Amino acid sequence: GGGEGGGGEGGPIGRPERLFRDVYLPAITASCPSTSRWLKPVSLGLVVCLAGVGGYLLSQALELSPPSKAEEWFPANHMANGFVEAAQNDYLAEDDDAFADGYVFVGLKKLDVDRGVYTKWIPQDNRGTLVYDDAFDLSDAAAQEAYLRLCDEVRAASCDSEGCRKVPGRLVDPPTVRCLLVEFAAERGNVTGAAFEPELAAWVAEDPFEREELAGFVDGELKYVTVAFKTTMRDEETSELVQEVYDEWQDLLRPFVATAPASLASCEGERCTLFVSTCGGRDDCGLAFAWMVTQRELVRGLFNGLAICAPVAFAVLLLVTGSLTVALLAILSIGLVVTSLLGTIKTIGWELGVGEAIAGTIVIGLAVDYTVHLGHTYTAAAAETREGKTAAAATVMGPTVVAGAFTTFGVAFFMFFCQLTFFTKMATLIGGTVGYSLLYSLFFYVPLLALVGPSGKLRSTAERLRAMYRTCRGGGGGGGGSGGGATRRGKPQRQGGAPGQ
Repeated sequence: GGGEGGGGEGGPIGRPERLFRDVYLPAITASCPSTSRWLKPVSLGLVVCLAGVGGYLLSQALELSPPSKAEEWFPANHMANGFVEAAQNDYLAEDDDAFADGYVFVGLKKLDVDRGVYTKWIPQDNRGTLVYDDAFDLSDAAAQEAYLRLCDEVRAASCDSEGCRKVPGRLVDPPTVRCLLVEFAAERGNVTGAAFEPELAAWVAEDPFEREELAGFVDGELKYVTVAFKTTMRDEETSELVQEVYDEWQDLLRPFVATAPASLASCEGERCTLFVSTCGGRDDCGLAFAWMVTQRELVRGLFNGLAICAPVAFAVLLLVTGSLTVALLAILSIGLVVTSLLGTIKTIGWELGVGEAIAGTIVIGLAVDYTVHLGHTYTAAAAETREGKTAAAATVMGPTVVAGAFTTFGVAFFMFFCQLTFFTKMATLIGGTVGYSLLYSLFFYVPLLALVGPSGKLRSTAERLRAMYRTCRGGGGGGGGSGGGATRRGKPQRQGGAPGQ
């Protein structure tokens, strides 16, 4: 086996190479003399055992769910966590700071984004133009009555989500609801018609810090108004619960829009809506609803990355090796690496939060590396027997793969000592990816090649394309890339080229 495997060109070899040549390779290529040469007990046992492990971890990965509580970015015993807990529990900050501010906007139509100039890679630039509802008018009595009804409905709104914590069963804390017309009428009386807007502008100018969040004047013209309140949802809540609360708001506002006067309905064609937000335009506004979308997209990005990685890796493997069998077995191994890593996350009690999604997206590529190298070495081997090709992959690339695993893990090792849990999670994910990649590439993928890998002269994709080109040109390509005594335009080829070139 050593001669075909190519452990080197006759020079001295190190201990890792001898370990692969003298221990690893004989074990995975050993067959039963009394049965069939195809049956290799060690390889078959490794494949069956690791397939079972991968199947179990796949079942665990399928149970991954979004976080059930707000993510913690520091260890449990870190002083930052203790500071937040003390502020909430000992100084009653829970009532003031922990819950999100909320606003219902009346008079906004849409955000007009020019997709030709906006790029998601620079999201802070060219974010679009806010379009106001030209039909918005709060000066007539019917519109004012509808706005007051909206204030009452917001104040009495119920909530069935667990995300409504401060006052269970309510969307808002009723005493915190601020209604523009109620506060305005308390000082200026009921004003309608042409006098309403100038009178309102003067009232807002008396205390702009407190009143500008209720009435939006743009270039001296009233463009929108709000209903402001303190929600019963924590500012740092899980995306799943924030989505439930957001849906509760949509259920509340949809019937109001259907019965509101046209001057308050903010219609775009047949679509009429009011906007609810946890940000009223101040610098310190909450971003719970916006962060909800970000969290969801980060998790979706993880699975999109997995979906993109598999076909791209398969295409590269097929292009490099020219063997459909080698490429399919490699993708199976890579899939087990990824699912085993995700299953381990579930097993150790992690949830699929932002940190896991970001770190998981980064380490996807590491799952491909070792398998690609082993598969390419297998198909490029000069030997034509399955055992010889397996020997080449194991002895030539095996030690290199192990060395690469140690260096990659060494990079992750120092992140285990970081304070932020994001970096410790990334270190765990990188280390887990390296470990599973090494495990499945050497003890699943190579044994699979030893059992069912292709044998004979394996032509690369480039050789196959050249053969097809010669066939199309009429030069005959039956032998393709064999190289030996083929002729070209009637002239004999020179002999003696290196095998497989």
